[in-house]
Amino acid sequence: MTNDLMKVNTASFAKSAKALDRAAPKILRAVKKEMREAAKPLGKSMTAGLAPSGAYPNGLGDRLRRGNYTKLRFLRNNTGVQLVLRLAVRHPVYADPEKTRAEWSWVNQPLPERDAPAAFDKGVDDLQNKIANATTKALKETL
Repeated sequence: MTNDLMKVNTASFAKSAKALDRAAPKILRAVKKEMREAAKPLGKSMTAGLAPSGAYPNGLGDRLRRGNYTKLRFLRNNTGVQLVLRLAVRHPVYADPEKTRAEWSWVNQPLPERDAPAAFDKGVDDLQNKIANATTKALKETL
């Protein structure tokens, strides 16, 4: 074997690296957006798992079955993701119609976990697949 050197076109590599660097924030925003959308169904089922069984049409149980008390939180430097479930609800002690909402006395009411852990265990594998697909979709759309 002779002393042949491999020649590399570093100009095209540098140009591609700069283009990727410029696209990085856009890619990250798209990936985060898709991940949030993928986590919504699991968040709703976990929130519904907090709901007490109650017959009141506008009560706490109904509010929890309709809402989403979860948030997908991205860790510092985008090193990971946490699905956070709020285990408290704020409500007024005595809602006086004569006063504004700012004047009411508000308290935090803790919520027991009930079926939320079971809902998470049931949907976590599906969430992982959805996040992987969402990340792939966001990368394909932005690149």
